[in-house]
Amino acid sequence: MITKPSFAKFSATIFLAFGLLACSLGNATGYVPTPAEIAAIQVNVDTQETIHEKFGPATVVGEDELVWYYIASYREYPGILPTREVTRRILAIQFNSANKVVKVEEFSLEDGKYIPLANDVTETGGRELSILDQLIGGIGNFSAENFLPQN
Repeated sequence: MITKPSFAKFSATIFLAFGLLACSLGNATGYVPTPAEIAAIQVNVDTQETIHEKFGPATVVGEDELVWYYIASYREYPGILPTREVTRRILAIQFNSANKVVKVEEFSLEDGKYIPLANDVTETGGRELSILDQLIGGIGNFSAENFLPQN
């Protein structure tokens, strides 16, 4: 028989366990230099080589390799709720053809724009089989190994 004090302890333990499960977990990804490091970048002085030495390789390099992006974000996973991005920092460093820094820009989550995804469905060129086609198509596709007992 469960006594009242042990039932209260059991209930409190269960309540605490569910409370801990509902806590938010987070995940930080990427790298962006600190504001002091960014302020130390010298336009028309620093080159791709010096930026690489100071900060390491860029997260993303533009198509023409004249723009480097350093990207960092923090996402929270609040229990059963959907994942949400809490912060995002992007540092864009633009170089000229002589590989010298010409522009340094910073962006955050607030600078981003929502882009709705298209819900269009791309039809495949495959043939759709009816139930009868599927049943008849299976005839003759058996091997004796399927009917032997396995040891």
